[in-house]
Amino acid sequence: MDYSELIEIILNKFNKRYKLTDKGYVCQNPFCDDRNPSAIFYLDGWLNSFNCNIINDRNRLHIKEVCLLLGCIDLYIEFMMYKNNIPSYKLNAYRELIIQDKKHKEYGKIFYDLGISKSDILGTSYMKPINPNKFIHNKPKVKKTPPKEVEQTKEEYEKCIKYMEGRKLPLLDICKPSTLLMNETFRCPCIKFTYPNGYAKFRLLEGKLRYLTSTESGEYEKLFETQIIGSNKALIQEGEANSVSLIGCSLAYDIYAMNNLNSLPKTNQLMKYDEVIVIIDKDKYNNVKEGLFNNMKKLTKENCKIRVIYAFEDEEEDFNSYLIKNNSEILKKYVDSLINL
Repeated sequence: MDYSELIEIILNKFNKRYKLTDKGYVCQNPFCDDRNPSAIFYLDGWLNSFNCNIINDRNRLHIKEVCLLLGCIDLYIEFMMYKNNIPSYKLNAYRELIIQDKKHKEYGKIFYDLGISKSDILGTSYMKPINPNKFIHNKPKVKKTPPKEVEQTKEEYEKCIKYMEGRKLPLLDICKPSTLLMNETFRCPCIKFTYPNGYAKFRLLEGKLRYLTSTESGEYEKLFETQIIGSNKALIQEGEANSVSLIGCSLAYDIYAMNNLNSLPKTNQLMKYDEVIVIIDKDKYNNVKEGLFNNMKKLTKENCKIRVIYAFEDEEEDFNSYLIKNNSEILKKYVDSLINL
């Protein structure tokens, strides 16, 4: 079923910015206070959160669960009734029977078939006749052509280099300028982070969307490798830019990065380490530390020491912003002191 009309109503209700793409609604997370879109609502009703676990270490929920948690289950029920041509009087009558602890075979089957429980119905109030215009919108036709890399112009390359210099990011095979052709007319310069198996993540320098991933050359099956020197200790960063910021610090550790906090690849890259230290931003620490620790246990050997720590007390600070304000030597001293606490 296409839930797009309901998705838009929910996002508008909670004042969340969104953009319809070929995959779904890229949006601000309805469960977090985020400044930039960090979730995607697929048209089939599944919400993926990329910057926080929503409930019980889960970052993927169906739209019914979303409505329950947001306190708007009435919208979900009304939408399902509209889609299945069920008049509102049947819901009102069935709710009264439930309150009276009476059964009704016909009504019970109608709502059971829709996946709507008695407790869901008791969470609603009297429903007025359904207004069909409420769930009608003019969905723009989205051209389902994935973005593709194209040859850069001199201006696009210079814009990327200026961005990298501003953020003190080194020019590497795993971190370099690129340009994506987003559609027939829009070109977007970006920074390309390349994973060991060809999977790529792009930091877009124009438009509202900040990041885009590509599986054209490989799936997300490996962690991003920044520095591999044969250490028995590995550092895993939140974000490729933070990880690459440590390149010039001459740290005595192997260094990796995660694509996002809530999705780790089933990789054997970490099996060789005696200690793995996961370093994330403080703003998400309490929400994800337990889930990250448990996920890391699945990716490391039995006796591996695992630590999940945050980088700075200041929630706005990360390794890259710290490098920008200082230099690699000062950043190295800070990281070493953090690791050895």
